[in-house]
Amino acid sequence: MAAPQKTRNKTSSSSRPTLSVCMIVKNEEKLLGKCLDSVKDIADEIVVVDTGSTDKTMDIAARYGAKIYQHPWQNDFSLHRNQSLSYATGEWVLQIDADEVLDPDTKSALLDTIRNAPADVNGYMVLIQDVKSDGSYGVVFNYPRLYRRKGAKYVGRVHNQVVIPGKIEFSTVRLFHYGYDLDRRTMLRKFKRTTRLLRKWIREKPDDPTPYFYLACGYSQYQKPDKCIEYSLKTLELLKNQKEAPAFFLSTYYALVAALIHRGRLDEAEEKARESLEILPDYIDGYYQLSSISYIKKNFSDAVKYGKRYLELLEVYQKDPKQLGNLNIYTLNKAPKLKYWYGVSLMATGEKEKGIEAILQAMEDPFGKNTMAIEACHNSIVVSDLETGKNLFKKLYEKFHSDRGFVALIAQDLASIDYLCWLEEWIEEMPLPGPEEDELEFIMASLRKDWEAARRHLQKSAGQSQTGESLHLFQVLQETVFQNQVGQEDATEYNAALRFYQQIVERLRTRRKELDRDVLNLYDSLSASMPHDVKEWLIIQSLFEASEAIQNENIELLLLNLGSISHLLAIDFPNQFDDVQQILQLLLNISYHCDTGAMPDAGLTAMAMAHQFFVDTLPVQVAVLKRKIGRSQRLGGYPEWLRIVLKYFYPTDKNTQRLVDDFSQTTVPAPAVLEVHDLH
Repeated sequence: MAAPQKTRNKTSSSSRPTLSVCMIVKNEEKLLGKCLDSVKDIADEIVVVDTGSTDKTMDIAARYGAKIYQHPWQNDFSLHRNQSLSYATGEWVLQIDADEVLDPDTKSALLDTIRNAPADVNGYMVLIQDVKSDGSYGVVFNYPRLYRRKGAKYVGRVHNQVVIPGKIEFSTVRLFHYGYDLDRRTMLRKFKRTTRLLRKWIREKPDDPTPYFYLACGYSQYQKPDKCIEYSLKTLELLKNQKEAPAFFLSTYYALVAALIHRGRLDEAEEKARESLEILPDYIDGYYQLSSISYIKKNFSDAVKYGKRYLELLEVYQKDPKQLGNLNIYTLNKAPKLKYWYGVSLMATGEKEKGIEAILQAMEDPFGKNTMAIEACHNSIVVSDLETGKNLFKKLYEKFHSDRGFVALIAQDLASIDYLCWLEEWIEEMPLPGPEEDELEFIMASLRKDWEAARRHLQKSAGQSQTGESLHLFQVLQETVFQNQVGQEDATEYNAALRFYQQIVERLRTRRKELDRDVLNLYDSLSASMPHDVKEWLIIQSLFEASEAIQNENIELLLLNLGSISHLLAIDFPNQFDDVQQILQLLLNISYHCDTGAMPDAGLTAMAMAHQFFVDTLPVQVAVLKRKIGRSQRLGGYPEWLRIVLKYFYPTDKNTQRLVDDFSQTTVPAPAVLEVHDLH
């Protein structure tokens, strides 16, 4: 054990009990500072038990005046939590993890809670709110994190539980949990560690449902539905042998039903969801899932009934989180999604205005509005009538006409069902100023394939633009669509060029502060030397997104893009992936077929991606050498736009380890192959 660092100066008033903030850590340098910032003003001492950090974790803790004790990790969370309690001196303890932050709005509530705690109350429930990497909320639950130190202890090797003698009440204190806002590699490492401990627990206590429950939840989180179903059913089987069980076990049903829906076993999913409501009639997650199942099965009246009850319970829980009790609730953040199918179901049952209102409410949420809104518009026409669909489209346009991307989606969608005239009516009713109106007119004219009108509005909009970037964008599009005579029959290449242009400019911005020269060269060279082959554009676009997927450690998106390219080139694509070398071989195969198919720019892009992530691999070195020999025989150099893209998108780097970690322990099934057009 290391000697404690300097003790934090007491900052609290003598009118309240002392508070120890206790935690166990290992290699938490990314998140620890944010955590300690949130509690430094209210803690009389911060007690940290470090179980073997090799990064800057202990240095960060020391900067906050924490008392640091070192103990080797012994595969027992409760052991180390109890060690932290043994070093604490405060009357009260706040147990917090490095990936959590105390809600600043509840600091004063925490101090008031321990100051005014009745003598017979030894602990308080704290609301734990999971925060996802995109900022949206996930599961929420209450847990006793604030308690009197005397007599408290932890039990359980993993997913430990605190035992607090005496009475436990609810508080308004809240912690934000960022444990899932980590890179894929770190998350996978944590999952494997937890899984090993849970399996050991099962070997020691095979009749205990708890480790089966946590394994089911883990497999649900990592989207392994078959394993989730297996362990969920085992959990429920073992629970039947117990007289009573903690309330959190009810969420076994949520994981099980979600996995059954994923596998298309809707009747079984509905049966289990109803079973959860027999146990707890006000189980909000059960109503959410039943509404979802009913919508999928086109039982619209049931979808409305269950959706309505979900929204009623949601209002109760949002007003008073204490009503959650000890439940783990997963759907408090899913109201916008429910309101989409709830709104469509209302339309299907004749309540058209209420349905439109529900969909518009769903649009208030910033997460994922576009795709779901367009789907709701389509479905409104299918389940109701054209007038209802037109009314919904119009209200969406009125509400979001300043969002150019969304209006472009509306325009494309209306064009696909031959009702683009609706948008023209609304633009006449709500004229937009200057360039914005002409941009919309340009979109509509392009979708109508009225190229003369498109040219006119494009030039007018570019001329009125107040920013150099917009002017260059439209110049590029003009060259692409008109001067090169591309898109006279089909706007596919125009759309591909626009998407790729926007992505590469955004990527360039994140790489350098001073980009003027390269960006301007990019504009010029795009208009002068872009591939005229739509297929080559689409392959380059998908390779770019595949590279981005690796950088973001999204293996599923990587495989989806590579699978679509393989489909486009008519080359073999494996049914499953269990070796990272399969990715390398696929990239080399794509490069070869692009070269032999007179698509050299796409071939070079595939080779650059292979070189970036497999730079030390002999097959790559051989392939690069062969390509250099072939290039020496090519007339002229590569276009400047491609050189700029390769310079900033594919710097040589040893990134193979990310892929190795994902493929070494598990088999990744190949996704269903989509047309490349469907990816973007």
